[in-house]
Amino acid sequence: YTTFATPGRVLDTYAVARLETPGGRGLARSSRDAHRVAGEEAAYLVRDLMRTAVERGTAAPGDIRGLDVAAKTGSSSDLRDAWFAGQAGSVVAVVWVGLTDGSRLGLTGGQGAGPMWRSFMTKAVPARPPLTVERPVGILERWVETDTGLMVREGREGSRPELYRKSTLPAHRRWWRFDEPMPVIE
Repeated sequence: YTTFATPGRVLDTYAVARLETPGGRGLARSSRDAHRVAGEEAAYLVRDLMRTAVERGTAAPGDIRGLDVAAKTGSSSDLRDAWFAGQAGSVVAVVWVGLTDGSRLGLTGGQGAGPMWRSFMTKAVPARPPLTVERPVGILERWVETDTGLMVREGREGSRPELYRKSTLPAHRRWWRFDEPMPVIE
């Protein structure tokens, strides 16, 4: 999930960031390497979908007032497992909830893991350096009709803003037309 927060890079994991004496003198410090695993635009668009899941989808239990949150929920067959994964600020976390004997938990990701994820992130995000995920230059916002997906003027009734790669903007016009039904004459 760090891929969506960076966007497009994965950070190598490490156990300890730094060691200090009780007086605060540094003894050792680790640094992270990162490498690209996805295109910046593609990663940003997936993150935007995860933001939508928090705003009006199954990840709504992870919404944290004042933070830009992107998250995804999940549950296994028969609701045996529930998970919640996402990013806010510079923190990425995943919570899994399940029973060790593999029996049915009976909760979705939003119900079982979401409240725990939110509780942890509410405290963890302010304790870490802030991170703002900037929209890549190649991503543009365009208004589209909800019913057709066609691009329209901003604010038009029955439309909403969506993000697109500059190279794949939606069409302005239909390539077909709707004709009035012709009466059947016998």
